[in-house]
Amino acid sequence: LKGNVSLAAGGTMRVEYNEGVTVNNTYAGNISGDGAVSINLGAADAMFTLAGNNTFAGSKTLEEGILVAANVAALGKVREKRWLLGANGTLQVASGLTATNALSLIDGNSTGTLALTEDMAGVLDMSKSHAGLFVGAEMGKKVQYGTADDTLNATAENKWNLGGGGGELVVNAALTGGGTLVLGNGQGLGGIVTLTNTGNSIGSITHTVSGNVVRVAHDLAC
Repeated sequence: LKGNVSLAAGGTMRVEYNEGVTVNNTYAGNISGDGAVSINLGAADAMFTLAGNNTFAGSKTLEEGILVAANVAALGKVREKRWLLGANGTLQVASGLTATNALSLIDGNSTGTLALTEDMAGVLDMSKSHAGLFVGAEMGKKVQYGTADDTLNATAENKWNLGGGGGELVVNAALTGGGTLVLGNGQGLGGIVTLTNTGNSIGSITHTVSGNVVRVAHDLAC
C-alpha cells in the first residue's frame, strides 16, 4: 500500500481487517495533517506496518492487533497526541526506540504492550506514569532488557508489568522492593519473561493468562 494522505482536522484514517485476516500489510506512504489514525485489526496477532515519514498530529489509537513502526518517525507527531494502546494492542518499533524516548511515544493511559524488537540498554521508568503498560518482546525473538547494573522501578501500585508480544524478554535489571511481578495483561499475546539478576526481591508473581511463562536463570533471581 502506498500513496500520501493528508488528514484534515476532525478527520480519521481508520484501518480495519476483515475477520480472519492476519497478513501483515505495509503502508509506505506519508500521512500528514491534523487528523487522527485509528487501528483495529480484529485479532491480537494481526499485523499492520507504518513505514512512511509520517507527520500527522491528531489522536492515535491502536485497539487490537500488532502495529509495527518501521522507525520512530513512522508514528507521526507525538508531542501532544501519543499512541493509546488498548489491552489487545501491541506496538513494535523496528528502529530508533530507546529507553529515553519510548514512553514519549505512548499515552500514559495505555493498557497494551510495547514489544521490544531489539536489545534495550537501560530500562523504562514507569514509577510515575504508564502504570497499565506492559513491556514484552517481539513474537519469535529473544530480547535483552537492561543490564545487571540497572534497577527496574515498579509502578505506583508496586507492580512490574512484563510479558506479552509473543517473544522472550530477558530481564537483566534488578526488580527490588518486594512488589508483584505481573506476567501479561490478560489480553493480547503471551510470552516468556526470563529473570537473570541475583539481586531481585519479588514479593509475588501473578500469571494473568496461561500463555505467559516466567523463567529464573539463577536460584537468587526471584
